[in-house]
Amino acid sequence: MQKVIQRKLDYFFWFLLILISGSINSYYGFRGINPIDNFTIYSSGYYILNGYVPFKDFWVVTGPFLDLTQYLFFKILGVNWKAYVFHSSLLNIIFTLITFLTLSSFSIKKIYAFFYATLISIISYPQVGTPFVDHHASILSLIGLNFFILAIKTGENKYWFLIPISFFLSFMSKQTPTAYFILYLFPLIIFFFILNFNKKNFVFLIFGSLTSILLLILFLYSYGISYQNFIIQYFSFPSSVGSERLNAEFLFPIEFSRYVMRFKLIHLSYVVLLVILVKNTYENLKFLKTNDFLIIISLILSSYAMIIHQLLTLNVKFVYFIIPLLAGFSHVYSVQYLQKKNFFIPIMILTLIFSSYYYFKYVNDRKFVVSDNYYEKEKILKTKIIDNKYYFNWITNLNQDPKNEIRDVKKVINFFQNLDQDNYIIITDYQFIFSKIKSQNNIFINKWYHPGVSYPQENNEFFEIYKNFFVKKIKDNKVISIYFVKPSWFGNSNELFFKRLFSDCINEKNYLDGIIIGFNIKNCF
Repeated sequence: MQKVIQRKLDYFFWFLLILISGSINSYYGFRGINPIDNFTIYSSGYYILNGYVPFKDFWVVTGPFLDLTQYLFFKILGVNWKAYVFHSSLLNIIFTLITFLTLSSFSIKKIYAFFYATLISIISYPQVGTPFVDHHASILSLIGLNFFILAIKTGENKYWFLIPISFFLSFMSKQTPTAYFILYLFPLIIFFFILNFNKKNFVFLIFGSLTSILLLILFLYSYGISYQNFIIQYFSFPSSVGSERLNAEFLFPIEFSRYVMRFKLIHLSYVVLLVILVKNTYENLKFLKTNDFLIIISLILSSYAMIIHQLLTLNVKFVYFIIPLLAGFSHVYSVQYLQKKNFFIPIMILTLIFSSYYYFKYVNDRKFVVSDNYYEKEKILKTKIIDNKYYFNWITNLNQDPKNEIRDVKKVINFFQNLDQDNYIIITDYQFIFSKIKSQNNIFINKWYHPGVSYPQENNEFFEIYKNFFVKKIKDNKVISIYFVKPSWFGNSNELFFKRLFSDCINEKNYLDGIIIGFNIKNCF
């Protein structure tokens, strides 16, 4: 009877977590937008639906897994914003449930595991609301970490199989922070097998790794993507961007204020784990050979993987959603190793305070997508401009007045819907307009246009390769014009780049009182 009641309670917890994590992300997915970030996967999914192939037909440096997944959602649910937000909501649900499953496998009450999982659900994907490469890769990496912990804790083969699958999908979302997680987890996995070799576990780990490699080969082969294009676009060029950021001292100098004070809430959330690690190692070196040591050290190192990732990106703070996970395990191990009764209560209180602070400051006020200078709740405007079926609460970083912004975007959509011209390229932050225009003449060559990040500048070693790729696609598709839509997060940087690229052969013209700048490149070839 007790087991039946417990099972029903578990189902109730799972139901609540699905409801909370799905609905909260759906709510924020319709509230505020950063065009250069939030529309990118929307447009790439739409173009794959229309026959385009990543790496082959358009230049890709991040997130083919998101592009292909969004294509599937559009294929099944239609091209609409709800299908777009459902994509990110689903991963938010999965992350929440796996966190609950992992914490529940330890000796703490289910209600406590529910508490930490709920906090994760409200401050992880809802920060951005829509599919985004940094969130996808970070969450999938943490899911992989959860599988690593479950594999060690339970010894079940399925978790060893799922570890490489998770990190493969994470890497195919974005190269970082996946690479950082792999760099520290790989030695820990080797160390575990040296101490506790289990043939079946090892075979399933290898099988998961080979499955990941096979999935990549099938993807490239089935879409006819050359290995050279894939390696250059997804490995070589992004690596050069990472090197440039390292040279620009994104990680340096290593100062207390940058690494500790700036991320103090993260450090405080694992301080109990650190104390337990040091205390038990000092008292008995055999602790280094225990599963608990591997789990604790993997959790602490995961916080540094996320912090390094934050420092190397240009995004607003978003890695704080690791706090409930670290705090949850601080709770687990405080119960197991610390003698003080109810020591976990202050851990829960502080975690609630930290998570609430982050929720109100970054999630609810949409800081990740809309800056302080632009975000005012009274300015948010309900509109169906993105999707005729659903209202969207519109406010962005690009215009202080949402009414004027929507008016101008409507003018742009109308302009291209009525454009009677041969093939052209539109370079805009408002990439959702591609699905509104529905023109076969609008050619898609770059996933998005972020100078120096999504495509190489002249001083980059891969510039000539990109130039040849871009020019070839223009010739193959007989493109005669490039249009730049204002405003843009990057000002006129894209215009200047392509003006230099085509030298003196272009004919420039303004449309809609300067909202659109057109380059006629017919005489360039």
